[in-house]
Amino acid sequence: MPSPALRTIKLYGFLLVLTHSLVPSQAPAQSVWDRVKQKAKEAEQQAQQGQQQGQQQGQQQGRQSGAQTSSAPNQPNSSDGQPSSASATSADASQGSGGAWQPPSGSTAAPSGPPDFSKIPDISGLRLGMSLADATAVMKKLYPRGVAQQEGAGVGHQQVHGVALLRGAGDGVDAAAVDLTEQPNAPVVWHISRDLVQPKVAHNVIVASLRQKFGKETYASGLVGRPTTDDSQIEQMWWVFDEQGHLMPEAKMINNSPFGCGGYYNTDGSAHLYQDIALGRDKGLPTYCTSSYVGVLATMSADPILTQILIDEVDLPLMVRSAKTTSAWAKGMDDKAGQQEQQREKEIKPTL
Repeated sequence: MPSPALRTIKLYGFLLVLTHSLVPSQAPAQSVWDRVKQKAKEAEQQAQQGQQQGQQQGQQQGRQSGAQTSSAPNQPNSSDGQPSSASATSADASQGSGGAWQPPSGSTAAPSGPPDFSKIPDISGLRLGMSLADATAVMKKLYPRGVAQQEGAGVGHQQVHGVALLRGAGDGVDAAAVDLTEQPNAPVVWHISRDLVQPKVAHNVIVASLRQKFGKETYASGLVGRPTTDDSQIEQMWWVFDEQGHLMPEAKMINNSPFGCGGYYNTDGSAHLYQDIALGRDKGLPTYCTSSYVGVLATMSADPILTQILIDEVDLPLMVRSAKTTSAWAKGMDDKAGQQEQQREKEIKPTL
């Protein structure tokens, strides 16, 4: 699954315009941004081929050492059921392992209290946990041409619809998508993504400004997610928070995202993920992602002067909690409707 940072925001699927008609943005010309994505795609394909070769070699080595491993004692588990730190380290030594790695016992894997969204940085005034009304007001200021609401899929026997997504577009590539929780929850923001036009700002100034706003990044990478300590080569910066705003100084990278959490939502809106969770579909989200992961991702090119950056922010635990509430609510409606239908069938008189 491609990294969410390599997708550009799409501006279609509008169902209802809040203000006057939204003026479509002009398609950007071929740019360094496009070339970066193309290089990343090619390198990702090469990485996948390398991973397959590594798996084949690992299988061959496993057959050769099978007799030794069969006689070895089992690795001990920690008190919370997770592997001990030694076994977790050996099992996930490779970044591309793709496994659902869990932080070792004693880390910030468990929620430490109710969400405190005021301690999590905003994006252009848009904040996680913000109400639909407040988010709409901010979007109207950012995009005075118009803001669109998109409804989610129908829920329950009566196919009840709620607002699932806000979209806005400005000049050039400037655009935003905001995902919201759905009924019976009060609609609040759980995901924000904004593609921002920059007035030819120096790369090092962008990096410094992002650090000033979000703190020292949890992880920085260059092309195709390779770690870098050279600020001039940074193309992605990740910050990993919990719902109380605590910033993690480091994170295990799996498939080019912290703990593998970044591959489940899209920068152009992720109402589909909410619906899948509400419908009980197993998306394979690692436990850490559903319990604690609040992530911020900034994506840019490594050019000395930048004309655009993409910033994405998500609260996966908020989404999962809300989607499960939606699921229980829909099931309750379905059960009630089924009981009413059965009662009506009992009362039907035959025609003789």
